Amino acid sequence: MRAIDPGHHYELDSMGVAGAQVLFFIKKVVKKEGHSELVTVSNGTTNEEVLKMMIDRMEFLDAKLPSKE
Repeated sequence: MRAIDPGHHYELDSMGVAGAQVLFFIKKVVKKEGHSELVTVSNGTTNEEVLKMMIDRMEFLDAKLPSKE
């Protein structure tokens, strides 16, 4: 794993092949100093979406090879 833009843009190692997978998280910044309004400067996913994906993957894998633990 390599952080390109920490907190927003990552390169993840691919297993079994050369190359990397890229993961982007939404990036927002304060629109104007002293204000609380945020504007999106780059699109991406959220922590919640990644967690939902990981839960789905774990349920899928567990169904393939169930474990007591």
